[in-house]
Amino acid sequence: MNYQNRLKGAVTQSLVRSLFAQAGLTIVPLGIEETIREVAELPLTKYLGLNLPLALRKLPDFFATDRDRTTHWLVEVKYRREWNDATRDELEQSLSEQVSTWSPLVVFIFVGETPSRFVQPSSWVRAAQVKMDNGTLKFKHCENGTYVPWSQANFINLQRVQDVFPQLNNSELWASSALDLTIEISRGLTRI
Repeated sequence: MNYQNRLKGAVTQSLVRSLFAQAGLTIVPLGIEETIREVAELPLTKYLGLNLPLALRKLPDFFATDRDRTTHWLVEVKYRREWNDATRDELEQSLSEQVSTWSPLVVFIFVGETPSRFVQPSSWVRAAQVKMDNGTLKFKHCENGTYVPWSQANFINLQRVQDVFPQLNNSELWASSALDLTIEISRGLTRI
């Protein structure tokens, strides 16, 4: 992985970690870069040469739980410069193998350039609740709550993060500008 992509991934993961902590959620890093830190520095050929088990290579970035430990999520964080058909297709390919191993999964998707004509935090970050269904990657549609094939995903029909994580729909978070600051920082990644 090149340095710019590694940096963008680390920043967006830190943003999610900080936002969850601010909302009172517990977050435990899981990704292979966290559990076996040395692999993050390896060139791709050496990393693949390790022949690590698929479940280890495809670990989600985080395990998150609410204060009462009654609800939990496996969370993957993705940053993309923009959302378009190529982004959707690339994410389908990269997520399908992961979701086959770790399901259900919630994917935070940050974009640097919003496809939305509205200016609000959900214009730059969305959540996709994803699962495999008969070999097809599906996501939970924001309007009707049903799971539909990923090939029908567009940024706007993914869910707002606060609809998946109600703890983020908190007046204290809005008052502290935590959500706005999170988005502002992630949008700045387009300059890297």
